Amino acid sequence: MADNDAEVPRPEPQEPFEIPTVAELYDNVYVRVVVYLMLVYLVFRAFGRLVKILFPILSPPFINRMSKTYNARMGKIKQRLFADLTELKSRNKGKLTLLEVGIGGGSNFGFYPRGTKVIAVDCNERYKKYLVNNVKQFRHVKLDQFITAEGEDMSGIPDNSFDAVVSTLVMCSVKDPKSYVDEIKRVLKPGGKFYYMEHVCATKNSWTHVMQRLLNPVFEYCSDGCQLTRQTWKYIDEGGFSSLEYSLMFAPLKRTIQVIRPHLIGHAVK
Repeated sequence: MADNDAEVPRPEPQEPFEIPTVAELYDNVYVRVVVYLMLVYLVFRAFGRLVKILFPILSPPFINRMSKTYNARMGKIKQRLFADLTELKSRNKGKLTLLEVGIGGGSNFGFYPRGTKVIAVDCNERYKKYLVNNVKQFRHVKLDQFITAEGEDMSGIPDNSFDAVVSTLVMCSVKDPKSYVDEIKRVLKPGGKFYYMEHVCATKNSWTHVMQRLLNPVFEYCSDGCQLTRQTWKYIDEGGFSSLEYSLMFAPLKRTIQVIRPHLIGHAVK
């Protein structure tokens, strides 16, 4: 009976659970890191959306000005690249119909032979204004048509339509380079030529290549998809052309833009 009458020990009273305040949570270093990362992510997402909205609006005047500076430094190289357009025109009884993909403001017009008929393709209609101005400056070239389309899908253009196709500083930013090259080959006439000049990936493990890899995520984000590390020659090599001729070189551009100095320049025959 004594055992049964023994007093049962009572549990110690527990302190009530308190929900930590925001300030207390913020004092935790791990929580602080998570908050910072979330803020950075949200800022980048918002910035990315803003770039996609503003880039097509703001880029035409900037790129039009930049192309003039680019031509001043790359003009002689462009002249060599397009030199045999005159011969191509002669073989076609004095006629030359040329498709330029990603034409922008028409910065290549000054390098085309007299009487060249140009069909322009660009995904941004806002370039029309600058294109018309360049046509007035280079009256030896006839702008026949402006087609709003992506280079990867030119389904509105029939097969075997053009004597030549030109693409300069475009393949760095196309979403599907293989489809882009396939489309160019499709619209070329048999024996027609694809002329290209693109900034590309530098030699692996060079200092320029290291800088390209470091800057590529930011560069891609801020310039609507432009890739610093794209090995464009691989897509052209695999394009099924009958012959290729190209060279990799450091363009004579300012060292302040070292990451876009590596260039691929050449032509491919269907």
